[in-house]
Amino acid sequence: MNINVPKNDDSGILHRLFELAHKRGIKIYSDFDLGENIFGLCVNFDGIKRIGLSSRLSLTAAIYVLSHELGHCQLHAAKVNYALYHKRDNYYDSIEQQADRFAARLIKVLNRSTGVNHQMNIDGGQ
Repeated sequence: MNINVPKNDDSGILHRLFELAHKRGIKIYSDFDLGENIFGLCVNFDGIKRIGLSSRLSLTAAIYVLSHELGHCQLHAAKVNYALYHKRDNYYDSIEQQADRFAARLIKVLNRSTGVNHQMNIDGGQ
């Protein structure tokens, strides 16, 4: 999937994503070792939405992954759980595609408001 992501954060997009999460009561933990194949995750624990971001992400990847996980928080928080991350089926694929589309739209809006418009090629599942 091609998603427009700024190549640097001169525009403040990452900061704006953190602010957006904060305003929605979403806690972000950005210094995790989530393993080799997981770059971010969204969990709803005790009624509090939380996003974990891999400590291995570049700035560009962090913008995309955070946007994607915010999509899960907005669209799927009641449905997403740890077991789902390890189950690959049509339902899993569907919610991942929905989160990708959410991320693409969110980044597009943020790019427009900052005037930054660089493109990044995202291979699904991140």
